[in-house]
Amino acid sequence: MNLASFDFVTRETTNFDKVIGAETKRLLAEPEATGDTTAAAPAADSGEAGRLRTAKADREVYEAELAKLALAEKRKLVLPIAGKHGVEEAMIRVAQKIVATIDRLPARAGDVTAAATREGEFGVRKMLKELARQMRETVGREMRLLQAEGRTAEVAGLVENEIEDGENA
Repeated sequence: MNLASFDFVTRETTNFDKVIGAETKRLLAEPEATGDTTAAAPAADSGEAGRLRTAKADREVYEAELAKLALAEKRKLVLPIAGKHGVEEAMIRVAQKIVATIDRLPARAGDVTAAATREGEFGVRKMLKELARQMRETVGREMRLLQAEGRTAEVAGLVENEIEDGENA
């Protein structure tokens, strides 16, 4: 993840003036560290200008990336991560539906035992395949319901990508 994406997601802003200032301070301190201030000064000046240009170019790239992310957000191409209708909550709800479906397996123990009694290993395999198919259908149905709920919330304007005061709206 690049710096602009990180700052966009966390709603933080990297202060490039501080970054450039720290780099300048570091460059000015380099000749003092070696003890040879006369020989290193011209080299530091030419290197400093290049580093400052690089830092300014980095800031421009960063600002362009933020602008692209803001545009993507306005076009609804960026999903909210946190919040009631965010990706985190959706993942939790989907996982809960999957776990609930798996947790219903013990209730089918009698069917599996009956299949084993009637048809042996072949009957158990057949029963387990049927149970797996039913589970896939149940999970798929539950996920479609969650998807429909999310679309309804989005149309109603309940899904909010903007973050105010560092918190999800």
